Amino acid sequence: MGCKLFAILKGLSLFEALLEELRHRGEGVDLDYKAERYRFVEATDVEKSEMLKDILALANTDREGSAYIVLGFKENKPNPAKVVGIATSEEVDDAHIQQFVNSKLGRKLKFSYQEVLHQGKLIGLVTIPRQKRPFYVNKKFGKVQADTVYIRRGTSTSVASLEEIADMGLEDVSRAPAQFTLSFLNGSYELLDSNIECTFVRFPAGLDDFPLRDGMVPGFSSRFSENPEYWRKAAEYISLVQKAIPIRFALTNRSAYSISEVCVELVCCDPSGKSVSLRPEGEMPNMPEKSTFDTVLASELVFPVTASTSGALVAR
Repeated sequence: MGCKLFAILKGLSLFEALLEELRHRGEGVDLDYKAERYRFVEATDVEKSEMLKDILALANTDREGSAYIVLGFKENKPNPAKVVGIATSEEVDDAHIQQFVNSKLGRKLKFSYQEVLHQGKLIGLVTIPRQKRPFYVNKKFGKVQADTVYIRRGTSTSVASLEEIADMGLEDVSRAPAQFTLSFLNGSYELLDSNIECTFVRFPAGLDDFPLRDGMVPGFSSRFSENPEYWRKAAEYISLVQKAIPIRFALTNRSAYSISEVCVELVCCDPSGKSVSLRPEGEMPNMPEKSTFDTVLASELVFPVTASTSGALVAR
C-alpha cells in the first residue's frame, strides 16, 4: 500500500513518508531521480526541453498510480537513493512550470511541482497522476520532436510505437474507476463496534517520590537505584492504557485490477471539541520500572538482570 503507513505512523507527514517510499523504491517506469534541478531560468530551449520530455514520457507510460520525478535524489543501488538536494538558486514555482509545459501541448496535462526540505536538504517533486493519454507537442521544441509520443521503458525514455499509442486509448476507456472498502477493526481484528467503552482513571495530584534506596547488589559491584518518578510515571501509564481504544483498519481492493500508490490519511476529530490523539501501537509506553542499574557497570554482569515491575500503585 502506497505512502507506507508505517512511516506515517512513525511521525512523518504524508509528503515526507512519500519521499521516503520513493527513495527506497528505486528508478523505474513511474519514477525518475535527478541529482540536480532542471535548467529553467534563463535556459535555452534545448535545456528546458529536458524537463518537458521527461514529464511527457512519464505521463504517457502505462502504470497503476502516479508517476514521479524527484529532484535532489541520486541513484545508489542496491541501497536507497542518496538525498543530495538541489540548489536554492534558480528556484521556480509550480505556476511557471505548469504554464510552460501546457503551452506546448494541445490539451492540458495534469501534474504538480513542489519543493520541501527533506533530511535538511531541498527536494523538488513532480507528481503526474494517471490520466487520459497520449500527450505530445504539435511543434518541435528543443529535443522534443513534434507529433512524437514519448514513453518510459525501464529507466530510459523511448518513442512509442503506433501499436502502443493505439493501446493507450483502449486501456483508458476500458478501465473502470477503482473501488475500495475501508474497515475499522478492534485489537482482535474484529469489526469495530459502533459503541465503544473506555475507562478514565484519575489519581491525586502531587504523588510522592518513590522511596530511594541507593545501594549495592549483593555479590556484585554494580550500583542500582530506585526510580523516584515511579509513582507519577505509573499513574500516567495506567491512565493512558485504560482510556486507550485499540483501532486497526483494513483497506480492501474491490476493483477488477491490482492497485498501488494508495494513500490513506486518518484524521481524528471529537465533535465536542475535546482533544483526541492517535498513537501507533509501537509507541505506547511501557510500565515504568521501580529500579534501574547503572548502564556502564551493568555491562560487567555475566547474565541479564531484569528489574521488578510488580506491585500495586500506591498513592500517598
